[in-house]
Amino acid sequence: NIGIADYIEKLISKRTNLSDTETGYWDTSTGNQYLAVVNRLKRYDLHKKTTLTFGDITEEQYWDYFKTINDFQKEDTTNYYSQTTINKEFRSLRAVFNCAKEDNVKINIEYSKKSLKIATSKATYETYLNEEQLNKVLEADTSHSKEFHHARNYIILSSFTGLRIGDMIHLHEVTPEIVTHDSKKYNCFTTRIRKSRENAHELIATIPILQPVKKILESNNNQFPKFTSEPNIRKVVKKFLKHLKFENEVIQKTKYYLVDEVKVEKKKQHELFSPHDCRRTFITNLKQLGIQNDTIEPITHPKIKSASILDSYDKSTLNDKAVKFIKQVKSKKSTLFKY
Repeated sequence: NIGIADYIEKLISKRTNLSDTETGYWDTSTGNQYLAVVNRLKRYDLHKKTTLTFGDITEEQYWDYFKTINDFQKEDTTNYYSQTTINKEFRSLRAVFNCAKEDNVKINIEYSKKSLKIATSKATYETYLNEEQLNKVLEADTSHSKEFHHARNYIILSSFTGLRIGDMIHLHEVTPEIVTHDSKKYNCFTTRIRKSRENAHELIATIPILQPVKKILESNNNQFPKFTSEPNIRKVVKKFLKHLKFENEVIQKTKYYLVDEVKVEKKKQHELFSPHDCRRTFITNLKQLGIQNDTIEPITHPKIKSASILDSYDKSTLNDKAVKFIKQVKSKKSTLFKY
């Protein structure tokens, strides 16, 4: 009868030591995510003077685990966990149960049934960088700070390509290219879109290199800069926007676990702004310029399956879609979003 915390520790050791091309590989970030789960399980075991095991865990203990770590969070920080954070914990545990099942470990509860699922409820807020703010980022002098230089590059590249943080981390592996289309040459780059593990090898986008991106490439030997870990990017982006005094009031609504009332708070933009908001910046500014959805989507949301009968007959290539995007952007004569 295996302790759940002990099993996860062995799983971390095994999977983080695999080659990144092997099935089941966990990178450092994923390993740290599950190590945090281990620490919460051990704290629960210590508090309850017990050991949660696969063979003995009951539904009552299952629910008590989430309630107890939520109480720990309240003690430690004065706030409960958000519903979204507890949902992440639930999904991590379910993934662990799946691994244990594959290893023929006996599990005492039917962990996959719907009644043991914890729904998500993301904290909601709406923000993006408008053209005035993007100009401020572009004109910022970051020569005195490596962190701010890093953050500025990230914001510009993500806000003018629409890439998610998971793709931005790998951007330094991508080579800018010249695409020939109808005898004309265009500056673009082609990258995988890592929307999910299931689609990791299938989703591809060719993205035009807009002027702000081109300037970063010119200052970096025609290469994309390398970014550090996701947690560090989140930290330095917030820090940089605080330095720039991006203090617009933003309303945030948060559902906390086992708390009925949704908490409504007013926060400064730099406190909430995340790397994903750069993606929102890209899409929102293009929409405000009047760029059509079917021009933006192949860049930001490439698809494998056709959404309609007409889509199934559309045999436009990645280059066709990139050039269509360039032509529409050019027609808007934007001072920032220009090719």
